[in-house]
Amino acid sequence: MAAFKDITGQRFGRLTVTKFIGQARGRGAMWQCACVCGGTAVTSGGHLRSGHTLSCGCVQRERTGAASKVSNRTHGHSIGGR
Repeated sequence: MAAFKDITGQRFGRLTVTKFIGQARGRGAMWQCACVCGGTAVTSGGHLRSGHTLSCGCVQRERTGAASKVSNRTHGHSIGGR
């Protein structure tokens, strides 16, 4: 098992690292994280440090929800406008 840097307590985006989970083959150290929205995520330290993982998925859900409110139109026309 390779040595790893303990990142417990560090914050990456909306995630705060809570505990070391173990080593994953080919992915390195895996960490459990708490999100500011109350969710949890398990991800590799490399993904946290590179910025690849910044939340438990809540950011994507927020973006999708906001986009769907705007994209319920066809080619810029409002629904039922004709």
